[in-house]
Amino acid sequence: MMEERLRILRESFDRTFALPPVAPAQGRESFLAIRVAGDPYVVRLRDLAGLERRTKIAPLPGVTPGFLGLAAIRGRLVPVYSLDALLGYGPARQEWRWLALCRADESAEPAGFAFEAIEGLIQASRSEIHAVSRDGVLQAHVPEVLRVASPEAPVYGVVSIKSICASLGAPRGAPFTGKE
Repeated sequence: MMEERLRILRESFDRTFALPPVAPAQGRESFLAIRVAGDPYVVRLRDLAGLERRTKIAPLPGVTPGFLGLAAIRGRLVPVYSLDALLGYGPARQEWRWLALCRADESAEPAGFAFEAIEGLIQASRSEIHAVSRDGVLQAHVPEVLRVASPEAPVYGVVSIKSICASLGAPRGAPFTGKE
């Protein structure tokens, strides 16, 4: 029963990436709420091309902090990075369950970012998004916070996929389709 529900949720989520992007309704944006090193973050859905469950990664030596190796996803080799390491939590950890695929330029390879948990989808108004100072590595990739108008909701850091891809030298633009 749980497996069937997860399959339906995963298919529904994946279908949202098959549709052309639409402008947020009345100043609202859609976010995926995640956990990175135990802390709450969100990623704009428009910056993602999909999600994958933990998959086998072929480790490769690399000088980029947080580089975990290569994964075969939808028939393509995808470089995978530890989101907790890229956000300044220290060396890459192996306690991750999900892989977020970023939107990459069709002429370039896509990138995947490993994180530990999905908490759900959030619709938020632009008035709930606030800029933060950029005086450190963490702020460079998390330039905003999301404060949902609910007393029990945490304050989420808004992860900038664009900033992370730029720091890795990965172009960003058209969605990753997994087709060659």
